[in-house]
Amino acid sequence: MTVLMPHHVLLPSAVRVHAIGAFTYPGFVGRMRRKLREPQPPTGREPRPCLLQTDPWLCPTDAAALRPKVLHPGKVDAKYRVLYVPGVENFPLVDDFFFVGAPRRTTVGLQTSAAKARRVATDTARQFNEQLAEFFDGWEAFARGLPWEIIYAQPADSVTVHACQECMNAGDRASAEDERHRTFWDNEVHQYHVAISHEDAIAVCSEWNGFIFSLCPLLWRLTSTSTAARLGSGRLRLGRGRRRCHCAA
Repeated sequence: MTVLMPHHVLLPSAVRVHAIGAFTYPGFVGRMRRKLREPQPPTGREPRPCLLQTDPWLCPTDAAALRPKVLHPGKVDAKYRVLYVPGVENFPLVDDFFFVGAPRRTTVGLQTSAAKARRVATDTARQFNEQLAEFFDGWEAFARGLPWEIIYAQPADSVTVHACQECMNAGDRASAEDERHRTFWDNEVHQYHVAISHEDAIAVCSEWNGFIFSLCPLLWRLTSTSTAARLGSGRLRLGRGRRRCHCAA
């Protein structure tokens, strides 16, 4: 039996499952660059264009699953333009992320889960750094002076994040570490919103020579932590030859 569902029902699910992987395709990023916007930061800081707005070809070319440390305790080297997909439950702050080396070194986080955008606390930022320190060898040196860009990708008809997310103190009293994380968030974290419409999905389908929007479902389902944990140690070719998916540890 075939069940047809309206796009306002399908689109939110499609964005959650597929949008992250779609950011590995310059054609999709090029279409989204016109929609990326940075809300006015609460600190009054001057806005600046997102790196993917400046050059869509800075998008990731590889994808790698970061498997649970209980199974794979070793660390890996952080690489630029690799979409890292955490294979752990309740990964803080973002769903996936990658690093850009030029024109400015940056951590770019991608987030489709509205629940993660409801509240950012100083301990959330701390947990994110701690998780990356567990995964990457020499993380402290690599992360030194590394700003963040966070892209909130949401269905156009159910946008839930409209303003910049402020970083609040985790408790009643702000420690020196809390203040350090808040200062970093206010000065070094740029946030961007992009609303993905049904027409965007159709346009991407056409660009990819008629493939359905679930093209390369394995890559896009990497947003599922269970899939990321099951990938194993092999490398798998994805997309049009130049992209590949593998496990990072």
